[in-house]
Amino acid sequence: MKKKFLSALVVATLTLAVFSFFGGQAVMAEDENLLLNASFDDGEHIDYWVNDGNATFIWIADWHPYRGSWSFGVGNDLEHAEAGAFGGCFQVVCDPDDPDSFYMAAPGETFIFKMWIKGEDNYAGKASLKLEFFGYDRRFGLADDPLASFQSKVYTGQFEWLCETVSGTAPEGTVCVVVSGVSEDMPIGPAGGSFAWFDEASLTTGPVW
Repeated sequence: MKKKFLSALVVATLTLAVFSFFGGQAVMAEDENLLLNASFDDGEHIDYWVNDGNATFIWIADWHPYRGSWSFGVGNDLEHAEAGAFGGCFQVVCDPDDPDSFYMAAPGETFIFKMWIKGEDNYAGKASLKLEFFGYDRRFGLADDPLASFQSKVYTGQFEWLCETVSGTAPEGTVCVVVSGVSEDMPIGPAGGSFAWFDEASLTTGPVW
């Protein structure tokens, strides 16, 4: 995960994370979706998500969602685009009983992250899902690098909507869980302008079948 994104996403809520870290954790039922605004159809559509990256287009649009009215897309086709660009939608998992606090993962707790992905004609980036666990450094605050990071299969080229999955287990010391749908290594020009789309996300706990 890029450090720029991490600092922008968590600094504002670091105090809440530390309070939660020393104050206990939520207990979740298996199969309960921990993500808020999981289909990008609530509120301002980007609510509870952070869009980040250096790709030209990183946005919510109603062009061709998998379900509902909106989905998240990444493209890279303007004259000021950067070669090898990346972009994605990220969510720090919140306590379902207190959306202003991080969800506190128990050591050894397994998470299953699913999201639908689509690649347009000539899509030339690398689309995937990521599940990451971050710890807390008593001297410097939330750590820049994850304690553990898991990535799904990577897709490129044209492909229709498919449901991808990545799972991982929280290590000792986890303070927050971050999920993301990302498009990386995007070229400049027409090929870069072909979008990857993400929709209908879910994050659950429990065994992986």
